[in-house]
Amino acid sequence: MSTLENLLEILRRIWQEMIVGLDEAEKEPVLRRLDEHRMEFSWQGRTLLLNAWTKIVQRGKKGLVKFDDIQAIGIVENGGDEATYKVILQIKRSANIHIGTTTEQVDASIAAAHLAKATGKSVCIL
Repeated sequence: MSTLENLLEILRRIWQEMIVGLDEAEKEPVLRRLDEHRMEFSWQGRTLLLNAWTKIVQRGKKGLVKFDDIQAIGIVENGGDEATYKVILQIKRSANIHIGTTTEQVDASIAAAHLAKATGKSVCIL
C-alpha cells in the first residue's frame, strides 16, 4: 500500500469517526477488506481492525485480543418482552469482549458471521 493510499485510509477513518459523532454510525454490520492482511469491522459506532498477518483484533491502536485466544464468536439471546441479541468474542482465559447488542437477530447473525470469517473462529449461540 502506497503512502498516498495509507493517508487516504487514515482520512477515511477520521471521517467515519466524525460521522459516528453525528449519530450516523453503521446500523448494519459491515466488513471491509483494507488490504491483503487487514479487514475492518464496523457496527454501532464501533470499529475493529482484524489483522490476519499479526492475528490481532484491535480497537483504534489498542490490541484487544489475539486470534488464538478467541474460543468462538458468541451470540447471547436475552429474552423478555423485546428480545435482544449480544455479540461477543469468547476469550479463553479472560473476560469476554462485547461487540454490540441489537434487537435484530439478523444483524447479530451477520455481525457474528463477519467476525468468524475474519478470525477463522466458529459462531455459537449461548
